[in-house]
Amino acid sequence: MSIFDKAKDFAEKNPDQVDGLIEKAGDLIDAKTEGKFADKVNQAQELAKDKLRGEKAGAPAEAPTEAPAPGEAPVMDETPVENPVDEPNVTPAPEM
Repeated sequence: MSIFDKAKDFAEKNPDQVDGLIEKAGDLIDAKTEGKFADKVNQAQELAKDKLRGEKAGAPAEAPTEAPAPGEAPVMDETPVENPVDEPNVTPAPEM
């Protein structure tokens, strides 16, 4: 059993303790950064708690991908890109 499996088992058996640890970690980060990133820290805390509870967080999770077989090329995502590399969105500087 890996350390991640052990951590997951602990979190499932002790959700209140884990929530408290997430809060403490967030408070420590807020203290060290003088609250500069408090909104992001709070968002991360909530996402971590939701993940541990098995709830769906704000963004949909990506589907797990399988690794290609040895000697096989990975399958590339065919999602269109708004600004492809061959058409840069840069205006050339005027010639002098």
